[in-house]
Amino acid sequence: MSIDSTALNGRWNGHLALATGLDEHNWMFPVAFGFFDNETTDNWTWFMQQLQKAIGNPPYFAVTSDACKGLENAVKAVYSMESVLSLDEEFCQEVSRSCVWKNVSSS
Repeated sequence: MSIDSTALNGRWNGHLALATGLDEHNWMFPVAFGFFDNETTDNWTWFMQQLQKAIGNPPYFAVTSDACKGLENAVKAVYSMESVLSLDEEFCQEVSRSCVWKNVSSS
């Protein structure tokens, strides 16, 4: 599940949060969306609770996101998993350098 939000400026102010998934053909589809005034742990918790109502508690559930303002705590609070793995920025950059760009430059 990919979860992120974008700032809204104009007629509506705040943030549009979105959760997207992949189907069996690897096509992205929206699962849930919501509006809130800013990225806080309380707002992300509300969003994750709504997502949980929509999808339940799948046995295998991975969240990818760069929305760090409260989302990690919200995932841990709503999906009371024994362990929630957080991939930090340094790890992701190392994977990108060693795998992605190596394959791009060799093509």
